Amino acid sequence: MTSSIDAGIFVVHRVTPMRHLAALVFILFALPAVAAERQALTVDGFERAYYLASAVPAGAKAAVVLVLHGGGGNGPDAMTAYRWAEKAAQEGFVAVAPEALPADPARPANFRTNPRFWRDGSSGRGGLAAPVDDVAYVAAVLDDLAARFRIDESRVYATGFSSGATMVWRLAASLGERFAAMAPVAGYPSNILTVTPKSSPGLFYITGAQDPLNPLDGGPIQTPWGVNFKPPSAEVPAHWASAMGCAAPVEVGAGADLHERRWPGCTGGRSLHYLVIDGLGHHWAGGVKSALPERWVGAWLATPDTTALIWDFFRERRLP
Repeated sequence: MTSSIDAGIFVVHRVTPMRHLAALVFILFALPAVAAERQALTVDGFERAYYLASAVPAGAKAAVVLVLHGGGGNGPDAMTAYRWAEKAAQEGFVAVAPEALPADPARPANFRTNPRFWRDGSSGRGGLAAPVDDVAYVAAVLDDLAARFRIDESRVYATGFSSGATMVWRLAASLGERFAAMAPVAGYPSNILTVTPKSSPGLFYITGAQDPLNPLDGGPIQTPWGVNFKPPSAEVPAHWASAMGCAAPVEVGAGADLHERRWPGCTGGRSLHYLVIDGLGHHWAGGVKSALPERWVGAWLATPDTTALIWDFFRERRLP
């Protein structure tokens, strides 16, 4: 989905009244449906699902892009909102949408009262998190894909928005050896500056300069479940680049209203890219516009095409 109820989605330095959230549930789930093929597996006693947005091409092995939805969302909606189903059909790779469990896995998912969100290992989730190992789940999805389909395991990538982005960072730290590259968008775990990745792939981190949930200068953000604190967004890529053993950063002319910094020469020939988009709030630029008011999530932009930028980054990278 284009919006999520993850750590901080409803921020304006006050808790959003729940009566307003209820009115948004219908709107936010009115996205066009994706013809996604559902796959099921059991991990740690939980039945889990993931979705294929396009058929696996016959013949040659195909690249795979995992797309992690934001909190409160689901797999098929993420394919539509971030336009990965469309991109997969254009470029001939396989888009796969894993799906998080609800805050309370014993009850049905509900956008307002029991949202799906990713267990990224950080605090600040308002005590909602049940003990679920989402790293083990994603590893199981990769194993299941390899067993069922003809995929190119040297070209497996991951991206995600908001809560999905925080999980991408977690995977980069804990399961990075299985991915050729990753691209978190508009999110990072609150504890990220204390995390040292053991084998991070190349990363492309994209964020809005006016994202109220991931402020460039950091600070407290208030949610319907309490207050969370985010470290400065601008410190995240520098910390990660240091852990990856990268060389000094260089500024790149990415275009008007785009500010890109790259750390080349990381261990294993990898690199880290950091793109800040002026005027953008907590959104996937170029995706489906959120129904949430700007006073909660900031401004949406039709450009740049975030999905195209990420795919350009991915397709140049593969595991040895």
